[in-house]
Amino acid sequence: MQTVPILTQVLKLNISERLFIMNKIYESLLNDLPLPANNNELIPEWLKKNLDEQTKEYEVGKMHTYSWNEVLEKVNEQKQQF
Repeated sequence: MQTVPILTQVLKLNISERLFIMNKIYESLLNDLPLPANNNELIPEWLKKNLDEQTKEYEVGKMHTYSWNEVLEKVNEQKQQF
């Protein structure tokens, strides 16, 4: 695997796309690791705090959201640039 070129390409993506990739990597780690009785033990405190803040912003209407189709269109646009 070519780690450096992949990282270079990932870092060129916008924040939403990088968060999507980060989430997929995190999910893959969860699938590969033995789960403790309390799954919250695997979630780092910084991520819990970040998710709580984003949830609050969403609940009060401060966060702009996108439909799945809008996300797919944006990803496809980005793919065409490479």
